[in-house]
Amino acid sequence: MSLSIRKRETGGVTVLDLGGRWRGYTVEPDALRETLAGLLEQGERRFVLNMTDLTDMDSGALGRLVGSVTAVHRADAELALLKPRRAVRQLLDIVRFDLVFDIFEDEEAALQSFRDETGSE
Repeated sequence: MSLSIRKRETGGVTVLDLGGRWRGYTVEPDALRETLAGLLEQGERRFVLNMTDLTDMDSGALGRLVGSVTAVHRADAELALLKPRRAVRQLLDIVRFDLVFDIFEDEEAALQSFRDETGSE
């Protein structure tokens, strides 16, 4: 199964539920970047990437993630990662993304991080 993306809104934050296997060489490797670009155009500025159901990702997907996050930051928007599975978390840790991204194990904590930064929802 390739990467799936499902969007939902929670407390003024756009949560993108990622699922499946994310491979950077697949036919639709830029699906996340395109999804985020569309949401940024609509004025969305706070995102959580829920990785709970993302079973695996490769280094090509990691590069796609970096590109997506760069676009979010250029738009003066914010992004946090939620519950990466062990294999995905290990990949993120190897490249020290834990120093670049806020990574949460609890959705409420991830949502609260945006409230804490702005003082409100």
